Amino acid sequence: MLVDFGMTKNGEQVYMNPADSHAPTHFEATPGLEELVREALSTIEATGEEVPVQLDLGIVIGKTECVKVDESDEIVYAIREGRDTYTKFVKNRDPEPTNHLSIVLRKEGDTYKLWSAWIGELGEPFPDSEAATDKSKEYWSNRALIFGIQQIKPGTETTNCPWENSCNR
Repeated sequence: MLVDFGMTKNGEQVYMNPADSHAPTHFEATPGLEELVREALSTIEATGEEVPVQLDLGIVIGKTECVKVDESDEIVYAIREGRDTYTKFVKNRDPEPTNHLSIVLRKEGDTYKLWSAWIGELGEPFPDSEAATDKSKEYWSNRALIFGIQQIKPGTETTNCPWENSCNR
């Protein structure tokens, strides 16, 4: 079932397919996020196959669950619901205030699909994902998501880094 999400600034139609989008898990974990995304779409110029956008809304809009970590933090890894790769989590930290909203659109036929959206800055794909970049390892070596906000697949939590040659600790 496709959900109409609106139009971009340059008139591109955006929809969401809850079955293959990461956005619904973020909407569930972050009240008000869906409304922010719907409003922000009209400010985005969508061109190309993938459109990652980071918007600074000028005021604190919520709290980011992606935070910088160091050796003193309690780190675990797990696979989030709706994902196939491991995510790095921190257990002893709280979300931090942010002005940033991130949205990722993907071209599908004549329209764009809302692939994901979250409160916080754009980051890099996880090192074990198909979309990993040369910057993924460095980015995730000192960042993690706050544990306990997003649902994880039962039985996937581990303290051993699952990213071969990509963990500093």
